[in-house]
Amino acid sequence: GCHDFDISHNIIDNISDGFPAEGVNPNENVYGVAATRVHHSTNGDGDTTDYRPCKKGLISHNRVSNCANWKALDTHGGVDLVFSHNIIHHAHIGIGVDEGGGTSARGYAPPRRISITNNIIKSGVSPLEKHRAGITLFAHDNTSENIGSDFIISGNIIEGFGDFGSDGGLSISNCKLINVSGNIFKKQTNRSVRLKNTVEECLITDNLFRDCLTDTSCMGINVSSGTSRASISGNTFYQSSSLDELEAITTVSASAGYGTTLSADNTFVGNVAPVDNIERLSNNSQYIQRIIAQGVVINTGSASLQKGRGVISVSSSSTGKVVITTEEPI
Repeated sequence: GCHDFDISHNIIDNISDGFPAEGVNPNENVYGVAATRVHHSTNGDGDTTDYRPCKKGLISHNRVSNCANWKALDTHGGVDLVFSHNIIHHAHIGIGVDEGGGTSARGYAPPRRISITNNIIKSGVSPLEKHRAGITLFAHDNTSENIGSDFIISGNIIEGFGDFGSDGGLSISNCKLINVSGNIFKKQTNRSVRLKNTVEECLITDNLFRDCLTDTSCMGINVSSGTSRASISGNTFYQSSSLDELEAITTVSASAGYGTTLSADNTFVGNVAPVDNIERLSNNSQYIQRIIAQGVVINTGSASLQKGRGVISVSSSSTGKVVITTEEPI
């Protein structure tokens, strides 16, 4: 592994296919830039002294095009790395952060303290061209030796991923302490952000999710694992198409000690379904506690709405009882 390095201001284009024996098509292991290590531990005890991970590196201001079969920029087990101001066009995975070993024989080398900021990552070709993910944060498992930690994902523009498998603009697995802020996700064909396996202390805030492309529906933030702990606030979800619905936030039932907290300051514009199941959110979510309708109802045998907002209709169901239909389902 390399230490104290700078890979900047390069143009990398038309990377040919890798060797089929090293992967399954389209994953034939080609890279624009890879900051990696030899997956081996000398004494079989997980120590990485002899085969160290890459550390203290800057990968910036590069332009990588046509890396269709795997990753434009990559690290396996990198520590203290910055990926910044790169332009990536047409890659299976734009920026891939991955585990660097994961076993005593291969060495324990999770990715840690990595910043991915101000990059432009575009699939660049029509859908169904096997564009898996804009950015991946993947570690081997959730043990203390292997869980990835301390990531900043900020200021990136990620466009047009998610048409291969179940990933999308950003996919996170077996990582903790993640800040996802100020990014623009647009024209994804599956999920914009996916949390899977174990994800802990993940803040998703102040991002724009815009105009998914699909013939049915797609998801803005998909919490697909019960062992995820995430806080979602201040994001804007926008869908201009009346035909394609954007499911802004989808979740599964949380395991004990985990859950998704949703604030009341997220914004939903256009053909957007805000939350697939409110009951799966953490009980302290402001979104659950917010006021969705107000009104003054007069009931003198037949109910009438004098004034209000968020109310479609009122009607008397029996003596002393009024049925109120709100614009947003409760």
